[in-house]
Amino acid sequence: MEVVIGDLKPGTLFRVSVGAYGWTGKGRPSMPRDITTLSQDKCMPPDPPFQPQVIVVSDSEVALSWKPGPSEGSSPIQYYTVAFMR
Repeated sequence: MEVVIGDLKPGTLFRVSVGAYGWTGKGRPSMPRDITTLSQDKCMPPDPPFQPQVIVVSDSEVALSWKPGPSEGSSPIQYYTVAFMR
């Protein structure tokens, strides 16, 4: 299983442990582990996509394609946004 915990302060030490609950009660937690979040200067956003291409498909549709930027920043890319104006 995987859980992502967000809104943590950059460059901060945290102690993490995991416990399980079942219908019979609470189990023992795992051994605590110390972890430090990345410092603010290492929390970099991804580079913008490059080589965007637009192909007219019909009188009411276009197809978009692009290549990822050279760097994903300090975390994997989750999604892209597409903006268009009339």
